[in-house]
Amino acid sequence: MSNSSTIIKSITTIRGGHAELKQDSLTIEEALVIKVSVPTAQPPIEGKNISIVMRTPGADVDLALGFLFTEGILTTFSQVNDVRMMGSSIEVVLNESEDIDFSKNEKRFYKLIRRGVSRKVNIESIKSVCSLDLTTGSMRIGKGLILGFPRRLRSGQRVYNDLESLYAAALFDQGGRLLSFREDLESHYALDKLIGHYFQEGKSLLNSGILFLNGGVGFELIQKAAMAGIQMVLASGSPSSLAVDLAREFDITLIGCLKADRYNIYHDSGRVVIEDDMI
Repeated sequence: MSNSSTIIKSITTIRGGHAELKQDSLTIEEALVIKVSVPTAQPPIEGKNISIVMRTPGADVDLALGFLFTEGILTTFSQVNDVRMMGSSIEVVLNESEDIDFSKNEKRFYKLIRRGVSRKVNIESIKSVCSLDLTTGSMRIGKGLILGFPRRLRSGQRVYNDLESLYAAALFDQGGRLLSFREDLESHYALDKLIGHYFQEGKSLLNSGILFLNGGVGFELIQKAAMAGIQMVLASGSPSSLAVDLAREFDITLIGCLKADRYNIYHDSGRVVIEDDMI
């Protein structure tokens, strides 16, 4: 298999003490420079470097917009005048009606974490850049339906089925139907791509869907979910302690270690319907 996300390479396989030359498909990882321009600003802002991300090519517009949104630089798609792809960089051109605060891109809460500042300060930093209404909705899902999410995602994926080297971020409805997914070598970029896709359609809240991640869940993934107003996060891997703290603070239902026959509920808030006393 070979497409825009993969490349064929010659490799040597050692099996049973014998060497064999083979062709193998590898996931491509390349740098993408995300830039922002505001031509009508005073003075004009031209090609301001925001970030360099190491991503798997594909859905780059979704990735750039999702990244800018979850970093707190963009709040609505109406701020975007144009998006230009130029080789290994992508430029998001903003319209004249917006006063963009680029200081939000300083990732204050990540710096605070590395310096060992308390959990409360980190969470308050996120709240300060989150412009969405994160109030609890009426979402509820049966406990048995949750077990089928990994299988439904695998049936819809293409690249991951063959390579098993990509992370996926998928959005399901409350009936368990796969709505959309994005893939990348990095789980947080896969989520940026998914959020960016819905951001362009004016569905920035995403609060009626269920997010499934085929991997572990760290602080950054829950932060992005909170920015997008996502109320329920499921994952095949386990969450970090800080991810659980953040999910509880934003009242995001967090389920991890999701396998074919079991899962762990780390925070619920009554969204998972448990019909008996067995958890």
